[in-house]
Amino acid sequence: KVLLTEEQISRETESVVQEIKITIDREKLNEFINNEISQTIEREAEAVSISKNKEGKIIITGKGSDGIKVQRGVLKQSLELAINEKITEVEIQTGTIKAPVVISQEVREMGIKELVAIGHTSFYGSPANRVHNIKTGMEKLNGTVINAGQIFSFSETIGPVDDTTGYKKELVITKKGTIPEYGGGLCQVSTTLYRAAIFAGLPIVERAPHSYVVSYYAQILGDGLDATVYIGGQDLKFSNDTGFPILIQGYVEDNNAYFKFYGTSDGRSVKLDGPYKSNYRYPPKEVLYTEDPSVAPGEKRLVEKKNTGFDALWYRTITRPEGTETKEEILSRYRAGQEKYLVAPGSASNP
Repeated sequence: KVLLTEEQISRETESVVQEIKITIDREKLNEFINNEISQTIEREAEAVSISKNKEGKIIITGKGSDGIKVQRGVLKQSLELAINEKITEVEIQTGTIKAPVVISQEVREMGIKELVAIGHTSFYGSPANRVHNIKTGMEKLNGTVINAGQIFSFSETIGPVDDTTGYKKELVITKKGTIPEYGGGLCQVSTTLYRAAIFAGLPIVERAPHSYVVSYYAQILGDGLDATVYIGGQDLKFSNDTGFPILIQGYVEDNNAYFKFYGTSDGRSVKLDGPYKSNYRYPPKEVLYTEDPSVAPGEKRLVEKKNTGFDALWYRTITRPEGTETKEEILSRYRAGQEKYLVAPGSASNP
């Protein structure tokens, strides 16, 4: 018969408790994931097929969207650790399922063999007319081929922008202010295309940021990677120096716009670093009123909101297969925006 002190009993009990490890049944966990998590997180990959029809036109079928899958083994380990160590939060780790890319032999012989780059922006919160114009512009550019050595012009490719080409009136930044014009929202299209060109490592021939910060373009990656366009004025241009044609695929998915470049990779890689913000500029407190005959007496029409200006700097580093690096600056200067209204003639001094 062995008599233990109270302290010895406490130590022995603690030792036994420490040796108990709780594990999770894998089948039950998979059942839980299927019922409670999968529908909101997981997504099947959607293939893309690129071929030519009888008329020789390139046809793109499917979006080529990557899938998302919960890393179930990792989640099991994380949950077991959390239970045994009394951790209150567990991050659900996911993996990417690459979308199959099926390209016909006829198209491959052109030099269009693989996915080269992706441009992505979000237009969450956009009004209906802006969404309509974005979709119209994306569809217009879908299927465009940029030949080797060609300088692509957004304005020339998009063509006329008015009611006859399917566009609606929406807010556009002009010298007069931010007012409704046909095609408002096309800058979302040009910005998405600009980002695809940036990630493809293509030389940018012409690009300008918006005069002031537009919140839509910061939803993905942050400020400083936008490209404003105005048909007949500011354009977006870049050069295809890959030595092979580039096929543009453009589509909208939920509140997201995508441009994908298909061609032949020469092995270059691109790294972006930024944005670095500086030189903040603050708007004047005074409100600016401008007389306009289109405004009815007593009406006051807001054409620009007050906003802070700043500089946003990015660095793009392009690394060639032989190891040479080219580092470029992408600088965007956004002015401070004064609150502006249009008022009826004769009422600017007493709005």
